[in-house]
Amino acid sequence: MTAITITDAAHDYLADLLSKQNTPGIGIRVFITQPGTQYAETCIAYCKPGEEKPEDTALGLKSFTAYIDHFSEAFLDDAVVDYATDRMGGQLTIKAPNAKVPMVNADSPINERINYYLQTEINPGLASHGGQVSVLDLVARDLRARLNLLVYSCSWFTLPLQAAPQGAGGSGSSGAGVRASDQDVHVAAALGGCGHGVQGAGLQASVVVFCDN
Repeated sequence: MTAITITDAAHDYLADLLSKQNTPGIGIRVFITQPGTQYAETCIAYCKPGEEKPEDTALGLKSFTAYIDHFSEAFLDDAVVDYATDRMGGQLTIKAPNAKVPMVNADSPINERINYYLQTEINPGLASHGGQVSVLDLVARDLRARLNLLVYSCSWFTLPLQAAPQGAGGSGSSGAGVRASDQDVHVAAALGGCGHGVQGAGLQASVVVFCDN
């Protein structure tokens, strides 16, 4: 069971918002983008019937259901959703103290334990020099060292996703029978440019791209 708390004031405020959507059965979904990193953000979104995911945890409240994203749940321990009134009206607040660094123990998954060590022991020191490292960076470095691959770790949000390269054919199959999406072609074009390692929807060179979505 999730340990997130939604106060009565927050419940009433959200219930009022949901009642104005004219959608029977509408609820909310609580999730964290990039959990366990310094970029973590806790979000609440409308959740119409059927938009919830099978693995979500359903938190039944008096007036609606809050669906808690399964992957985010461990990072939402001790989180509090509240609504505070002031002279300007009021504001919904979300405090999630474990969103950036989850609490871990000996039984936690290995990726969570590694991430905890990075965030508490490694990155504080690197931050003084303007740097940081993620689990994705460690995997990329290991692949470079073991397999002699050119490996990039990045976020979709940092890539210049321009229109599909002319002549690249968009999404489709390369001569080797490898099929890629338009997004894959954008990544390849951003890294190498059409005609420089990009063949249709595939790559000539041994290039691996990890994205954190």
